[in-house]
Amino acid sequence: MSDIDTILERRRTHRHWDPELWNFFERVSFVSRADLNDSSVEPRPLEHLSNAALQARLDSLERNIQLLDGGDPRRDEMSADDGWLSPWWWHRLRHWTLSEFKRRGLDVRPAPAVPVAIPVREEFRGIHSGSTPKLFRISRLPFLEDLLVYGSGRFGLAAGYQKMQDDEARADNEMKKGYRRSGKLVAITAPDGSEMKALEDVSFDTARMTSNMVELPYWMLCLSSDLDPRLFDDFPSPEGDDAVIAIFEPDEFMRRVRRAMAATQPDVHVFADTVFYYDVYHPPRRAISPVTMKEMRFGYQREVRIVLDPGQGPALADGPFTIAIGSIEDIAAIYTPDGRRVAGSGPDSFLV
Repeated sequence: MSDIDTILERRRTHRHWDPELWNFFERVSFVSRADLNDSSVEPRPLEHLSNAALQARLDSLERNIQLLDGGDPRRDEMSADDGWLSPWWWHRLRHWTLSEFKRRGLDVRPAPAVPVAIPVREEFRGIHSGSTPKLFRISRLPFLEDLLVYGSGRFGLAAGYQKMQDDEARADNEMKKGYRRSGKLVAITAPDGSEMKALEDVSFDTARMTSNMVELPYWMLCLSSDLDPRLFDDFPSPEGDDAVIAIFEPDEFMRRVRRAMAATQPDVHVFADTVFYYDVYHPPRRAISPVTMKEMRFGYQREVRIVLDPGQGPALADGPFTIAIGSIEDIAAIYTPDGRRVAGSGPDSFLV
């Protein structure tokens, strides 16, 4: 039995497993009020996806389910409407995606294989696992040593991530986020007042721009809320010197970041936020933000980002921006992929 089958077998006995309710919710959400009583009218939010894109969507959902399901058991009582932190949100999206496979008469290929979870010590379990807040960052060992010893934090220019075309784990448009609707569900009003139907998906985007369409840059340092050793496979370096830094006191770390920025860039807004993941075809009710939200395919990364936002003030740099906050050896440690501590203050290993 595959990992996804094991998860599904366990989930189907839970009271929140309710495909009939999920079907009803989809119909109410995507069929007009006038068509609700017409059984011939089907909601098709995914109808314009190619067969290959539909399979890629399912693969992404099943990969995330395998990597995320089994975190904090208290999340089992969350509603699917609560979003990505609820396991039912992922299972409902999978169910809706499989419904489109059924409508097209397509065969479903096996779920992508995911490495077996590697148990870590309590000190390395974060908020997604039901523990206390912590921060983790996988990167090259020399970069992490600079961060640990000197507090040299390298913040990437958000616009630069879109250029990482060959990096599935990092490449994304961090300056614009949006959602999509099937053209059949969207009415477009022409200048003369007549209505037209779109033939393909229609995108609704929110961009980091002023009212005059001037791009507003920002900088960010990306970390994870939980340590999942399987993520080493997603963030490899050509040099083969990857490691992870564990920051055991994130509040103190943020205090030092804010202090360093206040000394040199007092007008820059500094904040940390847990990324909210969403589905572009079933968007959340909240307004979509390019700064604090990402598409669901990245959900397994459990990202927490520290943001430097100058707003409409002067740009911090043409590219990455580095600040020195001083040593964090008293609140953090560096570990190699085999679990061994190589520097800093913390347990000798992250492995159980």
